[in-house]
Amino acid sequence: RVVMSVTILPMGEQYGYTDSTRGLIASAFSFGYFLGLGPAGLASSASSPKVVLGAGLVLWSIAQAATPAAADIGLTPLLAARALMGLGEAAAIPSLQVIAANFVPASSRSKFWGVLTASLSMGTIAAYSITPPMVANLGWPAAFEIFGAAGLAVALLWAGLGAGSPADLPGYPSGTGPRATASRGGARVDAAGKQGLEGRGGP
Repeated sequence: RVVMSVTILPMGEQYGYTDSTRGLIASAFSFGYFLGLGPAGLASSASSPKVVLGAGLVLWSIAQAATPAAADIGLTPLLAARALMGLGEAAAIPSLQVIAANFVPASSRSKFWGVLTASLSMGTIAAYSITPPMVANLGWPAAFEIFGAAGLAVALLWAGLGAGSPADLPGYPSGTGPRATASRGGARVDAAGKQGLEGRGGP
């Protein structure tokens, strides 16, 4: 999103975009993001959040890098690339929520989300800082291609080093983690309740 907000001016000059067209290009990302949130949430809960997050990052990166070529072809391919980029980014928050539930104790989750949200804001600030000189020195297409390549590199690192649950980590004891601990705690409470009922002659 940051790259497009910076490059839309030289792109508009090159392709003759009107203000309405520029607004349409900006909204295409949000449309894809909207479409992707529900499926990303369902997939993160039903399957591996690591895979969902990685797939979203790959889709985001490819759509980002393909934006200059799409713009050269025409407005419709550009809108499709922007929507696909939004679709890919939609995987981030739902999958990270599941990962946090798997790894971060409930007492520390507010701190986790505070740090993560601050990190996202710092990433936005950094992108706004480096994109203008990148565009000035290398041209606006290079900004999309560089960020897309960086996203693919991060996706490769995530595929090799990331984890969606404790079971993904080598040597991590099975049946551990905040969710497993909570499940065992609930089972102990249920068992204690049943014993209490039996001691009082309940059903």
